[in-house]
Amino acid sequence: MKKSWIISGLVVVCVLAGVSALILVLRQSRSAAARNAQSVMTAEQNATVGAAKRVRQGRASATDEADQQSGVVGGKTTGMPVDFSAETRALNDALDDDNVEQALKEARRLIQHPDADVRMEVAFALSWIGMGGLPELTKMLTDPDPEVAAEAFNHWRSGLSELESDLDKAPLLGAAAEVLGADISDEMLFDIVMECAMLENEYALPPLVTLLGSVTKPEHKTEVIDAIHGNMNEIEEPSDNEAELVQQVQAELAILREQQAAEAQNPLDQQQTGA
Repeated sequence: MKKSWIISGLVVVCVLAGVSALILVLRQSRSAAARNAQSVMTAEQNATVGAAKRVRQGRASATDEADQQSGVVGGKTTGMPVDFSAETRALNDALDDDNVEQALKEARRLIQHPDADVRMEVAFALSWIGMGGLPELTKMLTDPDPEVAAEAFNHWRSGLSELESDLDKAPLLGAAAEVLGADISDEMLFDIVMECAMLENEYALPPLVTLLGSVTKPEHKTEVIDAIHGNMNEIEEPSDNEAELVQQVQAELAILREQQAAEAQNPLDQQQTGA
């Protein structure tokens, strides 16, 4: 009897040990599964984060490349202009070679280039060319970029001051008046009026009449009318009315032409008399 109890107890102990071992195995399996699941989740998260990072880096690289082309790096202006040396290489080569004809050809080709920096170089080239570049430089006085227009005007004014002949200056002043038109600034108007004032009357009056027909502001009209009055010596009382004044200018110019013709004839008469 006692032996049976012992055997029964051993059986119970074995059963309990087996159950415990089974429970331990189950717990270990669950832990391993949990760890595997966590590893998979972590890997997926890392992959997602890595992909997002690569996308951000790609966008940043594209942005940096675009910024560098526009003179901006890292969101900050570098101050470095876009390199258009290839565009202006032929122009600069012509200037270096003192090839006026080729420089003028290249300047005309680039005068309407979409980049203001290129047009700025064109303005310089035209001023370097001299009188031959002044007509094209006159066209640049109304460049859409204010800085280019101002630079062109400075070059134009400097080039004009180097001309000694009134005959050469007058057409350029008239062309500038026509190009600038109603949008002419006070400074430009003053400069053109002053340049005309330094010419002989027969050369000053035509560009002043062109200027009078171009300006629209009342104060500009008054300034030009006063300048015309100052260049009229043959008409005793020049009118303040624009239409009447233009007619009087034509009469003044006719008188001046007659005087010039008479002066040219006098030496011939004197030579014939002496003979």
